[in-house]
Amino acid sequence: MEVFQAALVALLLLLIGDFLSTFLYHVPEHIFGKFHSLVHHGKNRSFIHYHQNAKVAYGDIFTFYDRPARAWYRVLLLLKRKFKKNAIAL
Repeated sequence: MEVFQAALVALLLLLIGDFLSTFLYHVPEHIFGKFHSLVHHGKNRSFIHYHQNAKVAYGDIFTFYDRPARAWYRVLLLLKRKFKKNAIAL
């Protein structure tokens, strides 16, 4: 029984960790961050060929959360555009 509980805890930690890193770091970094794109999706990187396109690559690692991550991506992109528009108006 302990092995089952340990495996369940490990699975939950993996899912929660992926969820947090996807929605609190990875997707927002593609919208607002520059460092992440330079490090992980720059021309000099030898990852998979589509890592150079941030719009395609953002969900490559966390495919379990692909659909909600794409929705979050759109929300953050709209938010960024709204901030830019308001900054220009000031």
